[in-house]
Amino acid sequence: MSKFMIVMLIILVILVVALVVLYFVGKRLQKKQEASQEMMEAAKQTVTLMVLDKKMLPLKKAGLPPVVLEQTPKLMRRSKLPIVRVKYGPQFMNMVADAKIFDIIPVNQQVKAVISGIYIMDVKGLRHPLEKPKKKSFWAKIKSKVTGGDDAKEAAKDTSKKAVKQANAGKQAAANKEAAGKGRVKEAVDTAKAAQARAQAASAAEAQPVSETAETAEAAAQAHNTPKPKGTGKAKNKSSKKKKK
Repeated sequence: MSKFMIVMLIILVILVVALVVLYFVGKRLQKKQEASQEMMEAAKQTVTLMVLDKKMLPLKKAGLPPVVLEQTPKLMRRSKLPIVRVKYGPQFMNMVADAKIFDIIPVNQQVKAVISGIYIMDVKGLRHPLEKPKKKSFWAKIKSKVTGGDDAKEAAKDTSKKAVKQANAGKQAAANKEAAGKGRVKEAVDTAKAAQARAQAASAAEAQPVSETAETAEAAAQAHNTPKPKGTGKAKNKSSKKKKK
């Protein structure tokens, strides 16, 4: 028997052993997956989530609870998972999405999701059905990787434009507030001046009758103090004497 045949037999035996091991390992993992699927189906619930962001992140950087990291095999800890940042009620948390639905999950929108623990099993739109993204061909994926820098530059330009627009809007709002404040101050000054003018008019109206009363009193006093003309009293006495006679 030649050396070549011996080497080929050894390689064939190794491959058969590897296939058998993989078969039993796969069967065992399948049973575990079915058991976990049954548990998730039993614990699933439909909730409303606000999706803030989604990324493919390594398990160590995914921000998941430490228990999840401890229960994950060491070989799987370096693999990337579809992580979704959501707002669930008053809480902000990271959740793991199913790979089948990761692409159709919208960002900055509310969705109706079927969850089991921190695992998102399915998502639906609240008012409209979610749009499925178009699948990219092999050459399109390569092109997107090659032109990734240009896309990043365009995204940066768009972000800078949005920031400038927001800054201008903030300046305009501040100018409007300042103008409104000046208008209010002017109105307050005008109101104060009008009130002051009314007070002055009222005080002048009150002072006028008092002065007239004083003048009338002074005239009456002068008339009372004037001496009576002579002769009038004697004439009256003579006329009364004549009547008596």
